[in-house]
Amino acid sequence: MDFALSEDQLELKQAARGWLADRFPLERNWDTEDDRWSELAELGWLDVAEAGLGFVEEALLLEEMGYACYPGFYLGHVASLADDGDEDNASIVGMWHVIFTAKTMNGNAIPDTGIDNALTVFHNDNTEIMNSFRPPQDGNFCLGVWKKIGSSKYYVNHIPWFGNQFPNNTNNGIGSPTGPAQFLETITVAPDGNHFTGWFSLTAYNTDGSVSVTFTGILAGTRITTSTTVPDLL
Repeated sequence: MDFALSEDQLELKQAARGWLADRFPLERNWDTEDDRWSELAELGWLDVAEAGLGFVEEALLLEEMGYACYPGFYLGHVASLADDGDEDNASIVGMWHVIFTAKTMNGNAIPDTGIDNALTVFHNDNTEIMNSFRPPQDGNFCLGVWKKIGSSKYYVNHIPWFGNQFPNNTNNGIGSPTGPAQFLETITVAPDGNHFTGWFSLTAYNTDGSVSVTFTGILAGTRITTSTTVPDLL
């Protein structure tokens, strides 16, 4: 196996060494330094993946910056990109059984109250769909988007888009029209990758856009696999 650097990698290494030596000589005024962050951006060294470079190239840049005692927050920046860029393999992707338990209503504490028992799918394109336990005639599918905000931590913006009042006492089982709602969720996936817990807020709106009711509470999810049975979910 050949571990020698390619010509392109050698050129990058030499370019980085020259750029750093010119701007950050070891004999310099250490009290009045400019990290030249905008120049790094122009060179494409702040996001090597976007520039079409890989881990070896990133390691070469870090090595040269270490030699020059580069004063900027480059290593921390690179580490943050590595964490945020892992969404294609994020542990939240998949199908989950999720229980929502409200603890407050309109800002006041209430006994623990289950307000949804849902099946949710998180896709690797950062979208999400939820099948609520509401009756189908009142609207029981809704959509959302998510992003990774930390190691095993996720933020979800979920918007049920209009529907009908539930529960209701109508003769045909179809409630009066209602406005949309918004779930905001913060989720932490467990180390086993098969469970998560978190907090949510729910704001329900009337059809004119005024707030109808608000809830806050906790949520808990269990991953659904090819071995999951219906009794497992009941």
